[in-house]
Amino acid sequence: FGLSENLPGGGNPISIDAIEELQVVISPYDVRQTNFIGGGVNAITKSGTNTFKGSAYVYHRNENMRGNMAGGKEVSGAREKDRNTTYGFTLGGPIIKNKLFFFVNAEYSKVPTVVNRWHGSKDGVMNADKYISRTTLKDLEEVSKFVKDKYGYETGSWTDFPANESNTKLLARIDWNINDRNKLAVRYNYTLNRAWNSTNGSSMDGGSRSGYSRFSQYGMAYANSMYSMDNVVSTVSVDLNSRISDNLSNQFLATYSKLDDIRGTNSEDMPFVDIRKDDGSAVLPYIALGYELFTYNNAVHNTHISVKDDLTYYAGNHKITGGLSYEYQMADNSYMRNGTGYYRYKSLEDFYAGAAPEVVCLTYGYDGEENPAARVQFHKAGLYAQDEWNVTERFKLTYGLRLDGLFFDNQDLMRNQAIYDL
Repeated sequence: FGLSENLPGGGNPISIDAIEELQVVISPYDVRQTNFIGGGVNAITKSGTNTFKGSAYVYHRNENMRGNMAGGKEVSGAREKDRNTTYGFTLGGPIIKNKLFFFVNAEYSKVPTVVNRWHGSKDGVMNADKYISRTTLKDLEEVSKFVKDKYGYETGSWTDFPANESNTKLLARIDWNINDRNKLAVRYNYTLNRAWNSTNGSSMDGGSRSGYSRFSQYGMAYANSMYSMDNVVSTVSVDLNSRISDNLSNQFLATYSKLDDIRGTNSEDMPFVDIRKDDGSAVLPYIALGYELFTYNNAVHNTHISVKDDLTYYAGNHKITGGLSYEYQMADNSYMRNGTGYYRYKSLEDFYAGAAPEVVCLTYGYDGEENPAARVQFHKAGLYAQDEWNVTERFKLTYGLRLDGLFFDNQDLMRNQAIYDL
């Protein structure tokens, strides 16, 4: 619920400057390739050599670098502020010449954005055209100090709010020529794509919902009540290539990948609190603080492990391949609306006095589970064989067979026996 729809790592988990070669395959007739329909993209990352070699780069793009005319007429909005800056470097070389090599890449990009334009007023007078809220800076400061002194909670700023979208990529690779017949490559890459979002507008449970947002001409919230969309990718791969004889070779490949889409926050655990200030005709927001009420334990996690071993034999004009593969995948989705609690007070006076709130909500996991999630996991085993037969110089025939078995493992499912007995 309310998570990013972006591709893993914000779209590209590996920097283009770390890629040596790209291969696009469309409906390939190859029993070794699986888990896609129609087409796939294979990337080979750069590796170190006997020569130290590196690069440093900066890419910058802004609204002044794109056209704003079409057919001799200016396009409205074509020159609105739009900036993206990317910094990065690569470095590769020998650790032991002819034997052991390294390659590293780091890249960081930043896109300045504005998530919240509203700010408090000095005199309590709103001005929607200038994004001035009726919530006074004095009240924002006093409430922040009050919860700090009484509960030890930091609300965050009420004048400066996180906004920039950022993307961080790291890649490291080691290549080892074990001997003339065996070569090992180990690669690790990490990507974090982060985009900040404003506090939820007006959703809540219980009571009458306000028709105005928590950031609006009627209300304000604090910086630590905002949340980020974090797309995280971590991958480790081990690739061992062996030449057993002049006609026989083997490849062993193992990969561990973890893809997480999670909501991030700068807030400590604290109930989300709404404080009203009504004008007598409607329910109106005034100040909101605490852990954003849709963010706690809101995440999608994907873990994927794959192991495969391919044996290839060359016999005249035949290339015969046989292999085994195993995959494990776990995916879960956790969501705890009001996970840290929710309180709504009718006025600042009630909040300061510790009066009973008009609305109280709390979500907790069944049977004491701290991070309840809808989870599915399965295992897949594969067996395959293939022959590439060069019948003539102009005709090649590829034929093969692949068998895959899918096995679900749901033994960790929790049953509410009281509901089941009904």
